[in-house]
Amino acid sequence: MRNNIHHRELVLGFGKGRGLDEISRCFTFYQTPMFKDFINSKIPYFKDTQNNLICIKVRHADLEWMLKEQHIDIALGSSVWFNNNSQAYESYHLNDKTNKPCRLSVIAKRPIQYHDGMRVVTKFPKLTQNFFAKKGYIVQVKYMSGCHENALMLDFADVIIDIIETGNTIKKLNLIEIETIKNVSHKMYIRSHSDYEKIYPYLSRTMTQELEEL
Repeated sequence: MRNNIHHRELVLGFGKGRGLDEISRCFTFYQTPMFKDFINSKIPYFKDTQNNLICIKVRHADLEWMLKEQHIDIALGSSVWFNNNSQAYESYHLNDKTNKPCRLSVIAKRPIQYHDGMRVVTKFPKLTQNFFAKKGYIVQVKYMSGCHENALMLDFADVIIDIIETGNTIKKLNLIEIETIKNVSHKMYIRSHSDYEKIYPYLSRTMTQELEEL
């Protein structure tokens, strides 16, 4: 029984921001004007009564715990947020070919040698600690929810760990990409294979064919 939710609709949680439109194309929704408002970020909730689905839009940081606590049945979002948590889920790639390539990288004002005590600002603290620990460094990690470039410009960080899509922002600020930590993709996360069987009928034909080839 899903916690705090008394309906029988399948609930899909989408991460806000980049990739939402591409991810929506992986499913066959009944496209009403309300659905278009959902995709265009005008509303955070959409109910597909024809297919008995509910779609909600939340911050990527909230997807993992909402899936864990069974507020949603399926989580659809950026892999880096789930990499930042230890909970293991079944996952499926969502048409990476349609998404713009993104990567999680170390960014700085100038070339830098990593060292103990280095000041690092990011919104992925666990992932960041693990990355530097594997290299043998103990660093000071500060959480910041966005606009990390300001930490470099105001000199309260030696490096930042952030997602790069086009790289235009760091170029305009004369910042440099030191190292790519990992590529970022959009995925579908589920607690068990039975949840995948529930969502399977609503996948687009292209998406279904790609998953069957895996």
